[in-house]
Amino acid sequence: MVEKSQDRPQTRYVDRIEVNETFVDQLENANLSDGCVRITLSATRWPMTQEGVTTVGERVTASRLVMPLKTAVELSNALIKMMGRLEQSGVVKGNIRGSVPEEK
Repeated sequence: MVEKSQDRPQTRYVDRIEVNETFVDQLENANLSDGCVRITLSATRWPMTQEGVTTVGERVTASRLVMPLKTAVELSNALIKMMGRLEQSGVVKGNIRGSVPEEK
């Protein structure tokens, strides 16, 4: 059952500036469970290197994002619009849905 917006109480947005930003460079996992989309994001970490020693980087979990399906659809629509604007401005090209955009 889809909630109608008039069935919910009104809310106002409060920007909490104390909330930290999280840098991620990899999508590890995205799935649907119990009516929520669950996304695990990671960041690559590289150890200090020593000359002649091969190092192996690690992808560490940076954030787990959980949202209702409705919010995930809103996020998807916003990202599609943003990618369209980036493609129009020439920042990315060949943006095919489901593929990784090529950086300029």
